[in-house]
Amino acid sequence: MKCLQAIASYLYLYIMNISLYLINYLQSRVDAGARVIELYIADSIKKKAIEIIIKDDAAKSEEQKDGSEAYLGLTQLSEKLKASIKHLYHRKNTTVHLEWTMYKDSSYSLDDFHSLIGLLALNSPKTRLIFSYISKKGEYVFDSQKVLAEFSPEELLQKEILIYMNELLEEHLNDVRDSL
Repeated sequence: MKCLQAIASYLYLYIMNISLYLINYLQSRVDAGARVIELYIADSIKKKAIEIIIKDDAAKSEEQKDGSEAYLGLTQLSEKLKASIKHLYHRKNTTVHLEWTMYKDSSYSLDDFHSLIGLLALNSPKTRLIFSYISKKGEYVFDSQKVLAEFSPEELLQKEILIYMNELLEEHLNDVRDSL
């Protein structure tokens, strides 16, 4: 987790993008005991809107209510993007829905998100992370448990696995996010 925070801090200093906010929130849900986290990012073509939905099965605790530090980060992000944000805890699932309209002067970036999502998956092998990214060019779905199941426990400890995860995610994400 410290490695993930260090990378996120580095990104924050040089790149103001939504990756930091998303990864901090996802890590907080892992820390809260999530066994399954689903992250959907969709570029709505007709409305020129971006929609982010995060669902997880972590228990709702005092730290994870709307006032949590990670959720406040998403609230700050929504204010910067002039986005709507909704938080719902229902039937033992937490859902956060963030949506905003893209204007000519609007910009957002997922720059190194692929590295962070790969690192989160490797750091939290017991949490199933399902990440779906949809744009005009298509859809990419990453299921951490399916990918990690392809490697032996010894292979998962080697530094090359992080390089592989980074390249795998970067290649697929670039294919779909270039359309934004």
